[in-house]
Order: sequence, then C-alpha cells, then structure tokens
Amino acid sequence: MKLKDLPKGWRWVRLGEVAEVFSGSSAPQGQMFYENGLYPFVRAQDLGRYGRTKNLTDTKDKVNKFAVKKYKLRHASRRTILFPKSGAAILTNNRAMLGIDAYIVSHLAAIKAIESAASAGFLYYWLCHLDISRFIENEAYPSLKLSKIKSFQIPLPPLPEQRRIVARIEELVNRIEEAKRLRRAAREETDAIMPAVLHEVFSRANTQGWKKNKIAELITDIKTGTTPPFKADQILRGKYPMVHSWGSWP
Repeated sequence: MKLKDLPKGWRWVRLGEVAEVFSGSSAPQGQMFYENGLYPFVRAQDLGRYGRTKNLTDTKDKVNKFAVKKYKLRHASRRTILFPKSGAAILTNNRAMLGIDAYIVSHLAAIKAIESAASAGFLYYWLCHLDISRFIENEAYPSLKLSKIKSFQIPLPPLPEQRRIVARIEELVNRIEEAKRLRRAAREETDAIMPAVLHEVFSRANTQGWKKNKIAELITDIKTGTTPPFKADQILRGKYPMVHSWGSWP
C-alpha cells in the first residue's frame, strides 16, 4: 500500500510500535467462577451495549479470584482500548476505552498506548475512524490475527499535536451530544403537548357545529404497500428508501 505524504513533523508508524497489542483470555465456564465476583470481565457484548465509548466501566459479568487464577485471565488497565477481533462482532466496528482496570475475553483485541509515543485518546479516535472489517481475509470466518493488528499503519503527529487533535474532537463530540440532548428534550416536550393541543382543537367539533364526513368521502384513494424482497441484500443494493412498519431500510 502506498502511503500518503504527511504534514511536517508527522510520520507513519505501525500500531505495534506505539502500543502494546494483546488479546484476552477464554471466558471461565461455570457459575462458580462468577459467584461473589469482584473484578470486571469485559466481553464483546459489553462493547455492543455502547457501540463507541471512551469510558467503559460497566460490565455484565464480574469474576472472582478463583477464576483469575484458574484461567490465568489477561488483565487490561484503565485507558486500554478494546475492539472485537473475532466473530461477526468485528463487523460492528465497536470501540471502547476502559475507564477501569478489568479482565478481558479472548474475542477482544486490546491496545495499550505507549504514552511517551502516542496518546491513548488519539489512538482511540484513530481506531474509531478505521474500518477494521476491511482487513478480514475470510468473511465466512471473520477474525484478525494480532500480527495483522500490530501492522496497522498510523499517521502519527507529535504528541502536542495529538493532544490538540483529541481536544478538538472532544469539543465537537460534546457539541453533538448537546444537540442530541436538546433534540430529545424538544421531542419529549412535543409528545407531551401535542395530545392536549389536538384535544383542544377537535373537542370544538360538537360545540361549533363542525360538519361530519366519512373518511372515504374526503380521500381519493387508499393503497397498501407490497411485500419486500426476502433477502436483505436485495434491499441494500437498491437506491430507493423502503419504509417498513418498524422504520425505514436502510
């Protein structure tokens, strides 16, 4: 692959040069390993609950000391970046940065930045930008070897520039989240007010002598839709939106 020219001071590096790249351990099998669990155990499904998060602190399972010793579980410290490296979960492109120390399952790849060379925040956002699924060699059995992950080429600026980029991204992310919050608030307010407004308007029908018609007298035609193609890929290859009772596709 031909690498593009970079701004002055930037350089191309492999991920394995600026971060420790490793994977987790097999998940303990049996309730005995989770009874009175104290230590967070991260699975791919924990990433799936958030999609993208820079502060993963909540896990479905916690393991006990017996599990840690018996299975020799792999520990990942706070600010380690995680993403699925095997199974269909790779296609989700989920990413997480640990907000706590935890143990991790073998289906996850872990990236621990060498902070003297690369900012964890910069690597996190760069990995969010990267479509890892394009590195899969066999789509029937999706998986990524650690050696492949270590070879990912990164355009790396000097540390001060990395921090500036991260600060700018987080400023924009915060603005987006605030816009989403305001949108949700407006929608909730509309949902609360609209029934009262409609009732106020249409309750006048009886008192103001509104004329009553059957709905068939007010419209020219009533139509229903058609059965969609049975295969999802037939829909996804199309260019026209298709509306379902549960939403639109795609």
